[in-house]
Amino acid sequence: MIFFAIDQANKEHNKDDPIAELIRSFPYKVRADGSCSMLGDDGLCTVYEHRPLICNVDGMYEMFYAGKITKKEFNRVTHQSCDMLREVIINNTK
Repeated sequence: MIFFAIDQANKEHNKDDPIAELIRSFPYKVRADGSCSMLGDDGLCTVYEHRPLICNVDGMYEMFYAGKITKKEFNRVTHQSCDMLREVIINNTK
Protein backbone atom coordinates (compact mmCIF):
# COMPACT_ATOMS: atom_id res chain seq x y z
CA MET A 1 0.00 0.00 0.00
CA ILE A 2 2.85 2.34 0.75
CA PHE A 3 4.28 1.77 -2.75
CA PHE A 4 1.03 2.95 -4.35
CA ALA A 5 0.97 6.11 -2.22
CA ILE A 6 4.63 6.89 -3.04
CA ASP A 7 3.97 6.33 -6.74
CA GLN A 8 0.96 8.67 -6.66
CA ALA A 9 2.88 11.37 -4.76
CA ASN A 10 5.71 11.19 -7.30
CA LYS A 11 3.30 11.41 -10.25
CA GLU A 12 1.56 14.44 -8.86
CA HIS A 13 4.84 16.35 -8.32
CA ASN A 14 3.19 18.70 -5.85
CA LYS A 15 6.23 20.15 -4.12
CA ASP A 16 4.09 22.48 -1.98
CA ASP A 17 2.07 19.65 -0.45
CA PRO A 18 3.63 18.64 2.89
CA ILE A 19 1.76 15.33 2.98
CA ALA A 20 2.95 14.37 -0.52
CA GLU A 21 6.48 15.21 0.65
CA LEU A 22 6.08 12.93 3.70
CA ILE A 23 5.01 10.13 1.37
CA ARG A 24 7.88 10.75 -1.07
CA SER A 25 10.42 10.73 1.76
CA PHE A 26 9.21 7.42 3.24
CA PRO A 27 12.44 6.03 4.73
CA TYR A 28 11.91 2.29 4.41
CA LYS A 29 11.88 -0.16 1.54
CA VAL A 30 8.55 -1.28 0.20
CA ARG A 31 7.78 -4.90 -0.61
CA ALA A 32 6.39 -6.02 -3.96
CA ASP A 33 2.91 -6.30 -2.43
CA GLY A 34 3.06 -2.63 -1.40
CA SER A 35 3.55 -3.28 2.29
CA CYS A 36 6.28 -1.73 4.38
CA SER A 37 9.47 -3.72 4.93
CA MET A 38 9.27 -2.83 8.62
CA LEU A 39 6.24 -5.06 9.16
CA GLY A 40 7.18 -8.19 11.08
CA ASP A 41 5.96 -11.71 10.33
CA ASP A 42 3.16 -11.04 12.80
CA GLY A 43 2.00 -8.03 10.74
CA LEU A 44 3.03 -5.54 13.41
CA CYS A 45 5.33 -2.58 12.85
CA THR A 46 8.83 -3.31 14.11
CA VAL A 47 9.69 0.41 14.39
CA TYR A 48 6.36 1.50 15.89
CA GLU A 49 7.85 3.74 18.57
CA HIS A 50 9.98 5.51 15.94
CA ARG A 51 7.71 5.24 12.90
CA PRO A 52 7.61 8.07 10.36
CA LEU A 53 4.93 10.73 10.77
CA ILE A 54 3.08 9.48 7.68
CA CYS A 55 2.50 6.19 9.55
CA ASN A 56 1.29 7.91 12.71
CA VAL A 57 -2.45 8.50 12.38
CA ASP A 58 -2.70 10.56 15.57
CA GLY A 59 0.36 12.62 14.66
CA MET A 60 -0.97 13.30 11.16
CA TYR A 61 -4.29 14.44 12.60
CA GLU A 62 -2.66 16.78 15.10
CA MET A 63 -0.23 18.26 12.57
CA PHE A 64 -2.51 18.72 9.56
CA TYR A 65 -6.20 18.30 10.39
CA ALA A 66 -6.95 19.24 14.01
CA GLY A 67 -9.36 22.16 14.04
CA LYS A 68 -10.39 21.49 10.44
CA ILE A 69 -12.31 18.24 10.90
CA THR A 70 -13.19 16.14 13.92
CA LYS A 71 -10.95 13.26 14.95
CA LYS A 72 -13.88 10.88 14.37
CA GLU A 73 -14.31 12.12 10.79
CA PHE A 74 -10.55 11.97 10.19
CA ASN A 75 -10.45 8.34 11.38
CA ARG A 76 -13.43 7.45 9.19
CA VAL A 77 -11.79 8.96 6.10
CA THR A 78 -8.43 7.36 6.94
CA HIS A 79 -10.00 3.90 7.20
CA GLN A 80 -11.93 4.49 3.98
CA SER A 81 -8.72 5.54 2.19
CA CYS A 82 -6.86 2.46 3.40
CA ASP A 83 -9.68 0.23 2.18
CA MET A 84 -9.56 1.92 -1.24
CA LEU A 85 -5.77 1.50 -1.45
CA ARG A 86 -6.05 -2.19 -0.57
CA GLU A 87 -8.66 -2.69 -3.29
CA VAL A 88 -6.51 -0.93 -5.91
CA ILE A 89 -3.47 -3.01 -4.97
CA ILE A 90 -5.43 -6.27 -5.02
CA ASN A 91 -6.90 -5.42 -8.45
CA ASN A 92 -3.47 -4.44 -9.82
CA THR A 93 -1.90 -7.73 -8.72
CA LYS A 94 -4.50 -9.98 -10.36
